[in-house]
Amino acid sequence: WTADPNPYYAGSDPESAKVRLLHPWTRGTIAMIGGTQMVITRVSGGHPMGTLPHDSPLGRIVGDGMETVFDRLHDGYGNAIDTKGHGPDQRRIFEQGMDYIRKEFPKTDYISHCEVL
Repeated sequence: WTADPNPYYAGSDPESAKVRLLHPWTRGTIAMIGGTQMVITRVSGGHPMGTLPHDSPLGRIVGDGMETVFDRLHDGYGNAIDTKGHGPDQRRIFEQGMDYIRKEFPKTDYISHCEVL
């Protein structure tokens, strides 16, 4: 028996990239992208997420969690993916941390608690 060294098509080869496009993330997918950032997919069929080798889905928001929590979060600042650079600067977040967010984006919502069911 031999383990598949690439069970989730995480390679950068053309075949892996093609297979990842066949499995788009849907609304409510929680994932890590770029190895350092967590995202929650707010709409299905939007920007093609999960297409890079280091994008990793972790789970899904279930029940009415999207409607009762995530759809109510402030989204007026935008982000680098959906709004082409408007919103918080990722480099400044890494350099200045939450002080930067609190000062420049005071309406930002925070998740202070979650639990695994």
